[in-house]
Amino acid sequence: MTSFMCFGDYGNDLDMIKEAGYGVAMANAIDKVKDVAWDVTDTNNQDGVATMIRRVLNKEFN
Repeated sequence: MTSFMCFGDYGNDLDMIKEAGYGVAMANAIDKVKDVAWDVTDTNNQDGVATMIRRVLNKEFN
């Protein structure tokens, strides 16, 4: 699980965000999800998942 990245925005995603090594909240996520997320990306309408994947592939993180 520590190598997984997942994306979520609502309460049903909370456990998944907590358990994944890289739980990412969407910008439109509820505060509870943002609070436990590793990072926050743009909204789904702003291609937030693609933005985060691009950042990872560009090695913006250690």
